Amino acid sequence: MTGLSEEKEIYSQIQKKLFYIIPEKWESIYLYASIVEEPHKRPTGEMYFYYFPKGIIKKKAVNRL
Repeated sequence: MTGLSEEKEIYSQIQKKLFYIIPEKWESIYLYASIVEEPHKRPTGEMYFYYFPKGIIKKKAVNRL
């Protein structure tokens, strides 16, 4: 099992990468991430997010897998 400090570090790394992935200014980001750890196997997981672009014209969420 991953400790709380390790989880915080992982989410901090994800947050930093999102800043580089999103090509435009944004109002808010919604993120879903999960990590599954099974004995004697490599941890696996999934992540997806969507964001709301900043601006007057674009108000719909942009979905990224």
